[in-house]
Amino acid sequence: MFEFLKLKSHDTKETDSDTQSTQPEPPRFMARLKKDIGPCVWAVSEDEHFIKVYGEKGEDRILYRFSDAVHDLREFKGTRVDLDHWILQEAIERVEPVGDTFEVVIKSGKRFSVSDSYRSVLLESQWIKQD
Repeated sequence: MFEFLKLKSHDTKETDSDTQSTQPEPPRFMARLKKDIGPCVWAVSEDEHFIKVYGEKGEDRILYRFSDAVHDLREFKGTRVDLDHWILQEAIERVEPVGDTFEVVIKSGKRFSVSDSYRSVLLESQWIKQD
């Protein structure tokens, strides 16, 4: 059985200068979005020559290479969970076993399958633990 390790929230106040110095630049593809998905990218999926970008306010689909999107997100604390999916750690609500594998469910309820080759990445990153 797998269990997602929840991020601990800290009760510290940040100043604007602290936030600006620690937050990565928004990914380049954010400027191409037609819909407001919210302030933060929760997940990105490949869809042929397009990508689907998910956030707290919804999702959008734009023409953009998935490999470029993953490169744009390199400063964010996220990882690929499949050849076609990248997920931000903060966006993960839970990880559910599904047969011999499992799915990551983000806060919006959207589910992403985890391939066997990326399962070890999640385990090594300690985002989930195996009982």
